[in-house]
Amino acid sequence: MVARDAVQLQDVASGQTVSLPFKFDDAYAVFTANGRTLKVVSERSVGLWDLPRRHVVFQRESPTPERSFLDVNGRFMALCTAPSVLEVWDTQAPRRIQIWRSATVSQLVCRGEARSVILDSGRRALMIVTGAGLRTWSWDSGKELPPAPKVGSGQYIWDYDGRFLVTADNNTMRVWRIADPSTPVYRYPLNSHIIRDVHLDSERRMIRYIEEQPASAPVVRTQYLGNALDPEWHDAKAKAPVPDSGRVAGRLTAVAPGPPGSDRVATGDEAGRVTIWDQALKRRLSIFTGTTSTTGGEEPGSVTALAYSSDGRFLAVGGSTGTVRLWDAATNRPRQRTNSHMTRRTSPSPLRTYCTRDLHYFRPEFI
Repeated sequence: MVARDAVQLQDVASGQTVSLPFKFDDAYAVFTANGRTLKVVSERSVGLWDLPRRHVVFQRESPTPERSFLDVNGRFMALCTAPSVLEVWDTQAPRRIQIWRSATVSQLVCRGEARSVILDSGRRALMIVTGAGLRTWSWDSGKELPPAPKVGSGQYIWDYDGRFLVTADNNTMRVWRIADPSTPVYRYPLNSHIIRDVHLDSERRMIRYIEEQPASAPVVRTQYLGNALDPEWHDAKAKAPVPDSGRVAGRLTAVAPGPPGSDRVATGDEAGRVTIWDQALKRRLSIFTGTTSTTGGEEPGSVTALAYSSDGRFLAVGGSTGTVRLWDAATNRPRQRTNSHMTRRTSPSPLRTYCTRDLHYFRPEFI
């Protein structure tokens, strides 16, 4: 908080405050990812303030302090100490690890030509997103490593947890495994929606982000990643990926309206995908693979039946293997799976008759 042009930190538990040694009009501070330090950016310098010990633990002068970058643990920092000089520091030692003078990497970072800059302390590498894709330089040798042209080309990096990278453009959000960035492990269509504050939680297997709404307040979205982050997933055969255009092709085989008072509608197709729609807004909310394999392999079975619970909390998905999977409707996370002999309802329905045709539309018509 700000008090008389000075920045103060307040302990919300005890109510105690401490003043930081810089003025509000010439500096600002942001919490680092580890939660124990503040990154302090002034007009001509950048530093780290240790919260428990209450003093500056690292500080260096820079002509462009706003273009300084920390790794996910808040220990290593890349900053420009001159217009074309880029340095990487261990802020705890403190000692300089690498310096580039008038090199390609320093010019991209210090001149602001790089779209995103990431420090990977695990691989001891500095990654830069350019219009040509992801480029990487080693801290130890200073040399450029093989590029990954598919990663980041025309995209913006939103989050990186040391293993996975989240990028997005106007149409698609992608998750990449940095150890093998040849193809994304997860894709989700954005359909030109504006998003921000994207956070990858690999332990809970989900991505949370804020989506701007044209006529209402922003909403928080959660996408469950399922097994996409598992090492075996990348080696398996692709499971009907969503095209980059945001369109989902395939024959729809099941439909289930939400409980009374809900605008949600769930549809299933022959590829095993379940799509959740907002009937009022006529747009897709989420999509996930809801069935298991028909042969014990990687390909999922088709969706044969769908049903919401009366309170709308759960969605039951029946597959062509005779199994039923119960999903949490709020998070799209599986709850359990049971064996059951399911039969398709054959009673006439205008919506079912329409949806069982071969459709290639972005959204179904709601009758």
